[in-house]
Amino acid sequence: SFALHDMPLLMRQKVLQELVRVTRPDGVIAVIEYDLPNNKIGRALMYRLITLYESEYYKQFITSDLEALLRKTGIKITARHSALLGGVRVLMGVKDNPSGQQL
Repeated sequence: SFALHDMPLLMRQKVLQELVRVTRPDGVIAVIEYDLPNNKIGRALMYRLITLYESEYYKQFITSDLEALLRKTGIKITARHSALLGGVRVLMGVKDNPSGQQL
């Protein structure tokens, strides 16, 4: 929860890979992170507010494709939820097993 935005991309990838490695085959992975509202004014306000107190990595994180990174590291997204007027996203997933082999 709220950790990935505070690290460089390479570290984010390694953290997610380790998360996948230690997750049981039937385990659920939940990622809770910042997002930006769809509303243009809400986006601008939320972005400016959060950049006041977050690290330098937030700006790169918020413009990146978190879902693509999850898929790349082996997490199959099964549900998406939004909270706090679109300022937070909750992504639920499972360890992806595209080959069908037993994990």
